[in-house]
Amino acid sequence: MPMHSEVAFALSSDGLFAALELSSGPVPSVLHLDALELEDLILQLARVREMMCDAVPGQLEPVFRASRVRSAQWVSSRTPLGAALSLRDPGLGWLHFLMSPEQCRDLADALNDLGRPAPDGRA
Repeated sequence: MPMHSEVAFALSSDGLFAALELSSGPVPSVLHLDALELEDLILQLARVREMMCDAVPGQLEPVFRASRVRSAQWVSSRTPLGAALSLRDPGLGWLHFLMSPEQCRDLADALNDLGRPAPDGRA
């Protein structure tokens, strides 16, 4: 079922609600969502996106298009399911990743490498 709608987004003047306007017919539909409702919608959309045939690329694109978060917040923890890394995105919230011991070591090595000066002198 192809969807031929246009979607517009706006934030209320007090910053407490997001408005999503869906115009797929003669009368647009408007959803007014608070922060928790918007988070729930984002999670539901992510679940649908995960099931789509056109999968998220397995490798990062050569030209990184996502916004970059300065001073990223993160938390590492041990859970009953294993090691976990949680990263805070200002728009998506906390993203949680379970990691194998090997992935933990690989990540630690990669971050240690980034902490050293680059061979070309870049930071």
